[in-house]
Amino acid sequence: TFAMPDVSGVSYAEAFFEVDQATDVTLFLSTQAGATVLVDGRTVLGRATTAMHDADWRLATLSLSPGVHRVLV
Repeated sequence: TFAMPDVSGVSYAEAFFEVDQATDVTLFLSTQAGATVLVDGRTVLGRATTAMHDADWRLATLSLSPGVHRVLV
């Protein structure tokens, strides 16, 4: 799911994925603006800013249980 405003506002991207067994995954986030990444409703990555800056990289390693997981950015 993806929603993009016409001029300015808040945009969201949502995805679901499934893992067959417990596994560790690493998420990477690169953004020039503020962003928050939630996995299964828990904030795992974020950059709090209201101004545009040079892009930087953030990463988080998660231990996932078997099953379906939701990512919301």
